[in-house]
Amino acid sequence: MRLTNKEKEDIILLHIETATEICSVSLSKNTELLACKSIHDGNSHARNLIVLIESLISELALPKTAIDGISVSMGPGSYTGLRIGVSTAKGLCYALQRPLIAVSTLDSIAMGAKRQLSLEGEVKPPLLVEEMAIQVMGKDAVVKYLGNYEGEDVYRVLTGLRNVETGMPILIFYQKNQAKELCSSKCLSIIEELKNPIEKKIEEMEWLKYYLKKYKMSEEDRINSQQRIKELEKEISSVGAKRQLSLEEDVLYCPMIDARRMEVYTELVDAALQTVQPVQALVVEEGSFDALLSEKKVAFCGNGMPKCRSLLEKYPNALFADAEISAENMVGIAYQKFIKGEFEDVAYFEPFYLKQYIAKKSHVKGLE
Repeated sequence: MRLTNKEKEDIILLHIETATEICSVSLSKNTELLACKSIHDGNSHARNLIVLIESLISELALPKTAIDGISVSMGPGSYTGLRIGVSTAKGLCYALQRPLIAVSTLDSIAMGAKRQLSLEGEVKPPLLVEEMAIQVMGKDAVVKYLGNYEGEDVYRVLTGLRNVETGMPILIFYQKNQAKELCSSKCLSIIEELKNPIEKKIEEMEWLKYYLKKYKMSEEDRINSQQRIKELEKEISSVGAKRQLSLEEDVLYCPMIDARRMEVYTELVDAALQTVQPVQALVVEEGSFDALLSEKKVAFCGNGMPKCRSLLEKYPNALFADAEISAENMVGIAYQKFIKGEFEDVAYFEPFYLKQYIAKKSHVKGLE
């Protein structure tokens, strides 16, 4: 098996997500998403997956040989969906002589939720911000400014979430300083106005904390920065604002994959995707998360979350993210595994089903 040199400057990865009703593929360069395509038709993965892959590669004018590795959503999830995704990924790995990377479906869902949560702990519609930017700048300028990102990625840049890999705030004024030659002054002022006064205070506070943690300061500057942080925290608290959800805060993620009735496949991870509670099949009932939610903030996400929401939304510490299950959420995880050389044995790798498959008796005439 040919393994691409891990020191290569640009690493191109193909990502395959078929663990649920969504069939999704994406291509990335290092940690940057190049393109993503998804189809919401649960019974058509076998028909659509190769078509999506070919379409994506063709639109980017990318030769298949440029792909350095293939990552696949490993489960848990749909038995059929997982088999289709894994067998396709294996076939591509054999044909191209590239390594296979397995990404936990639940970790990928948690990553999508982490990206979508806004400054105040609620989920905002990403297209609203994109449309506002387009109205001011025009479509071409938006594409040029944001490197051809659309949808959630536009929202992520404009509202200032954190870089998945480094944890550094991707704040609007940071982006703005890099974009002076690409954007009109009107555009920059409108982007700045998208933040309310409290968000600006939170932004300033987070930057001060970041610099205190990462850089050496004079004693005078350190004292002044600490004093300013206290002032900002007091101002934010006085209006009842919630602190920004960041990688440093004690927020846990509970991705849920719909199984049957009130059962979900789930796990509990922290913001760095480190396991707090291992993967399990859980029947969610009244009080299932009482102890946890009395002490911790927990962000619930995934296609199993909506059916459980009515039991959870009474808790002040419960947060909800409806980020779509997508191959784009695999990018950061797969890239880190590639760099570390964490590859699967293409010949023997199998999906993580969690539960043993039990075949049902056929009701088709002649097959009883």
